[in-house]
Amino acid sequence: MSSRKLLQHTIGLTLVVLLLGGCGGVQAEPTATTRAPADKDTAVAPQLSYDSGCARPIVYVCSIRREMEEQICTVCPDVSRLTNNYDRLDSHSDSSEITQLTTAHEGNHHNWPVWSPDGQWIAFTRGRSDSDDNVANVANEIFIIRADGTEETQLTFNNFDMLPSWSPDGQWVLFIRWRLDPNDFAREIFIVRPDGSELTQLTFNNNDSRPYWSPDGRWIVFTREALPGAGEYASDVFKIRADGTEETQLTFNDAYWSGSWSPDGQWVAVVRVSRLKGEIFIMRPDGSELTQLTSSHYSDGSLSWSPDGQWVAFVRGEFVDSAIFVMRADGSMQTQLTDRSPPNAVPDW
Repeated sequence: MSSRKLLQHTIGLTLVVLLLGGCGGVQAEPTATTRAPADKDTAVAPQLSYDSGCARPIVYVCSIRREMEEQICTVCPDVSRLTNNYDRLDSHSDSSEITQLTTAHEGNHHNWPVWSPDGQWIAFTRGRSDSDDNVANVANEIFIIRADGTEETQLTFNNFDMLPSWSPDGQWVLFIRWRLDPNDFAREIFIVRPDGSELTQLTFNNNDSRPYWSPDGRWIVFTREALPGAGEYASDVFKIRADGTEETQLTFNDAYWSGSWSPDGQWVAVVRVSRLKGEIFIMRPDGSELTQLTSSHYSDGSLSWSPDGQWVAFVRGEFVDSAIFVMRADGSMQTQLTDRSPPNAVPDW
């Protein structure tokens, strides 16, 4: 395979897993499933209302048409109509209010939207693709917009930046940067101010991705991937201090992708990928108490906690056929919120 084709192949495989946390074939049922130690008896549902909107909707990537031109939408879950839906993926869902925030023109796409801590801004990736698969004409940059879709501002100008994540105080945006060199597949973690200033590199390992800040702002969890050809999405979860020091490996199975921290900082959600299929787990920030939450015939991944920590939004399905779901933090009440076709992905609550 030529170096250019290898680069395109690597980018394509990585984007599939980043979007959905794994997809494809059916994995055997796990030998044991442990219930998460959530305070279910005292859990209080988020203050959401189908009639009057919700205090914090889920922002996600929506494909309005089958042409796969991704844009950004929000959905307000109607908790009064949530029902158990453990192993289904329906064509249509009527349990939510959906609002489109951005419109991507032909050849462009909007991806990886994330709320700012104050709920006033959304950071996201704006990209363009080339019909001739010319890597030189592929670009992804970090932008921010107001929660109503106005005041769009570009933060980076590198051609391949993605996966933004806000610091808890809203003063920094964390993201990964690809080096688009056919002989160099480096991906590193950077931070930048919301006005585009003070760009700073945090990691220097060449294969780091999926960074998420801890709620107290002291730590960052991320995924370290193996070099192309080393295995089927060979990856594990690490954490570093916010200044890039004290690197610690949390998983050791070559199959885990980082998810996000619970709002209280007591849990880290991760996705285990096997045979292109993802399942959602949670673990303590030191890597202990690994606990499985989902076990479906479909692929589950790309997850986000609700602001009160009682719910988890996630994606179920394959790359071209997926929907947004929510579930309790103990894995119960798995409920579909959006239609599965055109596909939807990358929720943030």
